Amino acid sequence: MNTVLHLADSALQYYRGKQTGLWGLVGIALALVVFRFWDSIAPIFEFLGIVSLMDKLGLIHESSGVLTAYRIFWAFIAFYFLLVIVGLILLGIVSLLAIISQNQVGKVLFKIAVYLMLFPIFTIASLNSLYLYSKDKKEQKRDPELYAERQRLAKNHEVIEIIRLSGVEEERKRKQDERDIDDWELTFDKKGFPIFTPPEVDVEDNEISFEDAFNRLNRLPTKKDYFFLIGVTHERDIYMLFPRPFKANGVGHEGKVFCEKLDIKKFDERFDKPVSIFNVPKEMIVKNADRTNTRNLNELYCKDWSEFELLFDPNRSKDLLKKFESYTTNSIYGIYVDYILDEYFNRKNFIIEELKKEMNKERFDSLLAEVQTYDAGNEDVVKIIWEEEKLQWKPF
Repeated sequence: MNTVLHLADSALQYYRGKQTGLWGLVGIALALVVFRFWDSIAPIFEFLGIVSLMDKLGLIHESSGVLTAYRIFWAFIAFYFLLVIVGLILLGIVSLLAIISQNQVGKVLFKIAVYLMLFPIFTIASLNSLYLYSKDKKEQKRDPELYAERQRLAKNHEVIEIIRLSGVEEERKRKQDERDIDDWELTFDKKGFPIFTPPEVDVEDNEISFEDAFNRLNRLPTKKDYFFLIGVTHERDIYMLFPRPFKANGVGHEGKVFCEKLDIKKFDERFDKPVSIFNVPKEMIVKNADRTNTRNLNELYCKDWSEFELLFDPNRSKDLLKKFESYTTNSIYGIYVDYILDEYFNRKNFIIEELKKEMNKERFDSLLAEVQTYDAGNEDVVKIIWEEEKLQWKPF
């Protein structure tokens, strides 16, 4: 009988070890799969907010994957023990509350205790709201103009500052890392060991001048050209500005820029839901303010340059570039491009043909001056695209 029991125990230990080993092999295989397909799996972790959370906790080291794994491992151990401690504390509190609330007197005492704990919070919140309201009214009465200006500047202030600085710090770090080692500053610590420090790189914000914005947008648009600019009006509304040849007479409205109003808010991973796991905003959620799509060119905004207070080049912002690129797939943008190109090339070709005819000097000088305004820098390349599209749509 002892022999039979010994054999049974041995068999049981064998199957237990086999099962444990199987799960160990599954874990190793799973780790290898995650490592192999990390580029495809990473967006899921970004979508769940795990990557940004670990980055904020300082667990991710940009230049060392081993150090990142080491930090995550010990953070997991610390989190595990923290859960155990919190669980024990909660268990004790729940047990105490269960004992107290078993009789009528205990229930009354429990309600009184909860009220006393929450009363100071509600009182402070109410007094703070009352103070802010009275302060706001006093400021409005004391200096109405200053109050109105502060209210104006407060509109979209947070979003405008995000646009101003979006991608600037990343570019500064990248340029600093790219600096030649010979330019690094050599210093020594207290023990005399050398310390090499890369020089600071001054990267300005994304705000640009009106002249710079005019020159950047002064070109012929194409249907794959999504390098737009951002304009902020005096009313603090935000628009994306489209390119067009501003100097060409008769193309669009003189002194005005075609644009689309945007609704932008700061992305908060705690409350905001991304569109998909492959489209997780970095800083901003960017949408059209009025509509998703239209085929009516008259519904596009056409603003005078003087209406804009601030202008930004958002090419460092991944969120804005994604929005710009997706907008070019809308039918309205294709209609806009066709309109600008047709107006430009048809009018220029007409003027060139007119100049070949006999006419008085006054008309000749007028047409010559007009054709000289049709000088878009990318005209040669865009004309080839425009002519090819015309041939495709030409009826046989």
